[in-house]
Amino acid sequence: MNQSPNIRRREFVGMIAVMLGGTLSSACTRMLLNDEQVARSSDAAAPLAASQRVLVEVASELILPKTDTPGASEVGVPDFIERMLSEWYEPEERDAFLAGLDDLDRRSREAADVVFVDASPEIQTAILAELEAGTSERLGAPLLLRRQSPETFYLALKELTVVGYCTSEVGATQVFQWQSMPGIWDGCAPLASLGRASIGW
Repeated sequence: MNQSPNIRRREFVGMIAVMLGGTLSSACTRMLLNDEQVARSSDAAAPLAASQRVLVEVASELILPKTDTPGASEVGVPDFIERMLSEWYEPEERDAFLAGLDDLDRRSREAADVVFVDASPEIQTAILAELEAGTSERLGAPLLLRRQSPETFYLALKELTVVGYCTSEVGATQVFQWQSMPGIWDGCAPLASLGRASIGW
């Protein structure tokens, strides 16, 4: 017997949370579970200025770059992030995220006297790595985006990037090889024969 859609969604939420090393924010959880809370109107003005949009594109691509699979920008992660900010984030959460983008520019100016998008890939990567190193003590705890800090911003950026990627058509079908009917179960199949992780529900 097929499982209910809500159970399947909860399993998917759990899988992404494991990938991120902890729990998901309430905004992403609401969106993924599509519960009773309806998304806010999408008629509101875009939450990102043009320069902030480019910054999100660059930063998300650094988190999930193009390799033998498409990168974050190619599968529409920046669009996903902007929609999340507009329709699912609380105003305080959105303000904290935008402040985090400003902090990326501040760190870049201190390191190279240019904004983040104009810095070298080495500088950009070093800045994100510094933020990554500061998040270790927060992993496994609920992501409280209203507590503004560089660490919570980076966790939010990473979460949105991963969730946006995994829920995109390309991410689901090419990277995770999603199958609505995965077929027979072979518990002894060699790992080399399986290729990338597959999802079926």
